[in-house]
Amino acid sequence: MIIRNFARWAVMSSVAAVAACGSAPDSDPETTPPPGSSADSQLVWTTVVGQNDDGTEEVYSYQLTVAEMTAELEARQAMVDALKSGKVQQPISQDTGCAGPSMWLYDGANLTGNRICFRYSGSVNLNNYGWGTKVRSYWAGESWGSLDNATVVACCGNCGTFSAYQRVNNASSCEQGAHALGLAYCSPC
Repeated sequence: MIIRNFARWAVMSSVAAVAACGSAPDSDPETTPPPGSSADSQLVWTTVVGQNDDGTEEVYSYQLTVAEMTAELEARQAMVDALKSGKVQQPISQDTGCAGPSMWLYDGANLTGNRICFRYSGSVNLNNYGWGTKVRSYWAGESWGSLDNATVVACCGNCGTFSAYQRVNNASSCEQGAHALGLAYCSPC
């Protein structure tokens, strides 16, 4: 338990340090592909923020390749298409903690770059995870919600709302300035 809490602290401290400096370094030997390698082998970070049954929060991060993230996006699209058509759908084969029902936020347009996922209901201060003003695109999970440029979401957020499984490839300027996320927060607007 102590090691797990230390690991969470270390991840959050790293996220906070990067956020405090404004951006990650231009070239990181762990994420920059070697010359001659495919861009699909480049590594990106995913941070997962979950809410346990007892109300406690679980936060962890991991890296995956762009190719792996692309496969997750394709699997989610297949799931959404199946939901819309009413067909039975196999679950995403590998639950990395950022499964289909989670909210996915990206720091790049068109669902690219690093990602943070929320398995959560309620209002979340994105600054607590180094993600305030970082959202450039997103794909909602099973919950409707809103982004807000305050640190706590008003019932319907001041940037408007999104519906369940709504995909936004280019966040609005208001959404890009968001400091808070609300998921299934208040009644639907």
